[in-house]
Amino acid sequence: MIVNYYGANGADIIVVQTQQYFQKLRKLEELNVHDGVAMGEACAIVMKDEKAKARQQGVSRAEFRLTEVFSLYRALREFAATFPFFLAMMVAVVRNKFGKAPYVSSKLADLDEVEGKDIG
Repeated sequence: MIVNYYGANGADIIVVQTQQYFQKLRKLEELNVHDGVAMGEACAIVMKDEKAKARQQGVSRAEFRLTEVFSLYRALREFAATFPFFLAMMVAVVRNKFGKAPYVSSKLADLDEVEGKDIG
């Protein structure tokens, strides 16, 4: 029996990995609320050797992590292609350094990467 082979925890890991695999393949228009929660969790999980790899690329850990997550999830790639400011804004959110955001006169659809970082 497969449960005996993997054990109770091993089976749970296989289920999670399978869910993550198919989650990464979903298109933007196919997403729902539960997908947003799963992607948010993926953005919050620290990756193996994240600090060293970020230092090697000359970026922050948050930027490295989110760039990796965006490259893995099809829906996030589609969204970032539509709204170029989104990745920079999410990096600022994940860094968790909140302050009063400066005024940005652009409409949401017209934001650029620098303005997204300012808002985040």
